[in-house]
This record gives sequence, C-alpha cells and structure tokens, in this order.
Amino acid sequence: MDELPMEEESHAADEALLVLDGRLELEVNGTPLSVRAGELYMVAAGTAAQGSLRKPRHAGDRGAG
Repeated sequence: MDELPMEEESHAADEALLVLDGRLELEVNGTPLSVRAGELYMVAAGTAAQGSLRKPRHAGDRGAG
C-alpha cells in the first residue's frame, strides 16, 4: 500500500491488515482508529473501511510517523 488514501470499501470475506512500517489511519464503520507497525487489524466481512498509510519520517520513528 502506498501513502495515497484508500477509498471506502468492503469485502465479502474478512480482511487482515498487517502494518509492517509506519501507521495505518483507518475509519471503520465511521470510527477512527490507528494501527501501528507490527500490529494486525481484522476487518470483518461486509464492514466498510477506508484509510491512509503514514510512513515514518526516518528509521528512528518506526511506528510513530
């Protein structure tokens, strides 16, 4: 995933979002949340989600970008 905003979408199956670097800012069913590097977030099938990835500014900011 790049740093462009992800448009709202939903899927017929559960979706696993694993953040490897930076922070994923999500809005799930209208509720904002943040998923950091090393964290996994499961989006249930049929759930509307949108968001954007925030990459760290430099190696020392891992997960804080």
